[in-house]
Amino acid sequence: MEVAILAFVVFFAILSIKIVPQQEIFIVERLGKFSRTLTAGLGFVIPFIETVAYKQTLRQMQAKVDVSTKTQDNVFYTMQIAVQYKVFPDKVYESVYTLTDLRRQLESYIFDSVRSIVPKMDLDEFFSNQEALASAIRENLAKEMPKYGVDIVNTQVVQINLPHELEDAMNQINTNKRLMESNIAKGEAEKALIIRLAQADAEQKRLVGEGIAKQRLEIVRGLTESIGEFRTQLQDASENEIFNLMMLTQYIDMLKTVGEKNTVLMIPSGPSSLGDMAKQMLESITAANMLDTETKKA
Repeated sequence: MEVAILAFVVFFAILSIKIVPQQEIFIVERLGKFSRTLTAGLGFVIPFIETVAYKQTLRQMQAKVDVSTKTQDNVFYTMQIAVQYKVFPDKVYESVYTLTDLRRQLESYIFDSVRSIVPKMDLDEFFSNQEALASAIRENLAKEMPKYGVDIVNTQVVQINLPHELEDAMNQINTNKRLMESNIAKGEAEKALIIRLAQADAEQKRLVGEGIAKQRLEIVRGLTESIGEFRTQLQDASENEIFNLMMLTQYIDMLKTVGEKNTVLMIPSGPSSLGDMAKQMLESITAANMLDTETKKA
């Protein structure tokens, strides 16, 4: 008899002990009516009178909801909304007894939010405002769900399923846009290169011109100095004779240089041609002297 009583007590004690895992809460009902909650750790119930009716997790959960809708420009598509939520520890009663299906309630509010916002946008606006849409859905859920004991942590638009024809058209538009931008950039680069080459060519010609001008000026100055030396050494000679003598010397030096390079040069060699050349050289020297005088005055 005592053994039977002891066995009953042990059995009764075993039935009354409840181990509640971390991040969970047990809902205890007494004869079908809510009695209390058991938090993580060791708990007790009265066997046959009290039962653990529900086990509510406090961990963050996620619900993914597929919503079909259309935009203002009549594009029909399906999007997937992910909602992260959890139960308030002090509102476990509401989360269990005010809703028969928490997920269905979330879906209902998400449908209402999406269909009140998306039809006011065209497709481009929607793609550029996905974060704004997700925030609007979260705000709407955050207003409604706390009364059911649910805290909305975050919402995201995780997937958009467009018709294949529309995806192909959008990809073609983006491809054409990128090609146009590439061609414009290429044209601008070629234009800049042409401008730089033209500027470099102009600068090169300017420098070459300055070099030739300076070279000619130095040649004329050298000839002027040579005339001065001839005048000092040949005091009885006229200016014309001195100049002709210098021209003859330059002419011979030129012929020598041309001969060393194996070059055939056809030069008028008559007396009148030599006189014309001397005249031109004299005019150049006179002009160089005038330019030199003006430069010194400046």
